[in-house]
Amino acid sequence: MAGQVPDTAGEGSEPVLPEESILRRISYTYMEGPRKDKISPNVFKPRLVDTDGLSFFRENFHTPKELACAPGPESRHVARVAVESINALGLSVRPDPDPPKWPGHCIVPELHAGNRDDPWAKDLRVKLAGQFSDLVGPILCADADGVGDEE
Repeated sequence: MAGQVPDTAGEGSEPVLPEESILRRISYTYMEGPRKDKISPNVFKPRLVDTDGLSFFRENFHTPKELACAPGPESRHVARVAVESINALGLSVRPDPDPPKWPGHCIVPELHAGNRDDPWAKDLRVKLAGQFSDLVGPILCADADGVGDEE
């Protein structure tokens, strides 16, 4: 897996480099295995609102803890994927910043709501959840502002 690129001074619209890692929040309901320690392929299934692509966050803009502790559905885990692995699957990563909160938001435009049930998309989800992702967590979010410690 590619290493994390140091923090950038940009606003997030810079091209996503193959050396970067991107992150995706994982709701506890999408964890599998007897100890809930495996990523479900459904983590990488676009939602119906994902018409422009599957959402990720650039790790050089956001930490796993920041994502896991953000408001929204409970998320104690994060998937880390190397951009070079995404590219090796024939997919691209495009910046899609949402300042000021999410300047590192990005999308994989080839995976979107319109093709989420296509057989090739299902195949890619299995690959992404397996050999192409690292699991980060569980992450504790002790305070409402997201300050806590990783377990």
